[in-house]
Amino acid sequence: YGEQLSLLTDEIEFNWLKKNFDYNDEDVIIDIGCGTGRHVQMMAQEFKAKKIIGCDFIQKNIDFLRLMIEENELENVEGVVCSGVDFSEHVGVERCNYIIAIGLVQYLVTDGELQQFVDCCEKLLQKGGSVILKHPLSSVPSYIKDYVREEMDTRYIAKYHDLNDLMKPFLSKFELMKIERTFTIQNSGVYLEKIESDERARQMWIHLVKK
Repeated sequence: YGEQLSLLTDEIEFNWLKKNFDYNDEDVIIDIGCGTGRHVQMMAQEFKAKKIIGCDFIQKNIDFLRLMIEENELENVEGVVCSGVDFSEHVGVERCNYIIAIGLVQYLVTDGELQQFVDCCEKLLQKGGSVILKHPLSSVPSYIKDYVREEMDTRYIAKYHDLNDLMKPFLSKFELMKIERTFTIQNSGVYLEKIESDERARQMWIHLVKK
């Protein structure tokens, strides 16, 4: 059941990325917090891009991504071990056009960590480049959630930022372009309550552009 739900959410997320942006063969795309790289592989197969870089701090995730890159002969795709607070020092490019962070920002639980992520984005993105976040945006003041994913036997500590707290480090260098619901009854059906079990937050796409 967990794998089925994960595949559904990945498909919904990828379809939104494909629908909302025009990618070309000069673009450099960085997916930070990519896990085992499902989105990276889908982007490599369907998007025009000069380079796609998947980043995760877990070595075995990147090892798996590198194996998939080799097995599927994906060109101009790389896997890099790094975190959401230092990726600008490790990706091996000076500039990029897109930084995608799906389900990453909530694990930057301190103001300092969030600021480091924003600094990395500002350093790497060219003017007019996009930061694309998917985040459980809180409708109440920002709060910490300590929970266990039973299907993964993993404990998580996350901060569900409200819009003001999330945008505070961005707005001097970035312009907010769009906020849009990620999962709806139309695209998720009966799975929506399972995906969004906390009534205080909703998974949202947040698109920012570097000034």
